[in-house]
Amino acid sequence: MGGPAACAPTDSPVINLSPIRSEQIEDLIRLEALTTPHPWSEAALRGSLQGGANCLLIQQDELNVGYLVVQSVEDEAELLNLVIFHPYGSQGHGRAAMLALQRRLRDAGIHTLHLEVRAANTIARTLYEKTGFTQLGVRAAYYPGSTPDEGRDDAILMCCRCA
Repeated sequence: MGGPAACAPTDSPVINLSPIRSEQIEDLIRLEALTTPHPWSEAALRGSLQGGANCLLIQQDELNVGYLVVQSVEDEAELLNLVIFHPYGSQGHGRAAMLALQRRLRDAGIHTLHLEVRAANTIARTLYEKTGFTQLGVRAAYYPGSTPDEGRDDAILMCCRCA
């Protein structure tokens, strides 16, 4: 467990983070639903955008490979969602996006980035560990299962130092 780790250096693909526009949301949610068993709803993404969160497209060569949502308050931020669309996973886009986000936050005076991730999401947990995050705690049975028969999943609380 312990305190936040320093943000890791980069050797990932070159990506660009650009603001999501309202008219892009429907397509992003459709792509997310094809990618993950627990997609965000259109209302959740619209609410984040309207509520002042940073909703950013992850692009490589003007191709949308995913998106992320981060909310900041004073010198801390929380990653609310990160999605790399199928078939772009496992190509370094998630790592590149996390490192670009950490640099952007550091440049904006953000010192700590927090997140929570499903315990069963080993791919995401590995990504976060490789980009400087450490585990701070667990929220037991926090996430619902995909079906009524599926048990609840723990949330792993993580953070990294970006300054």
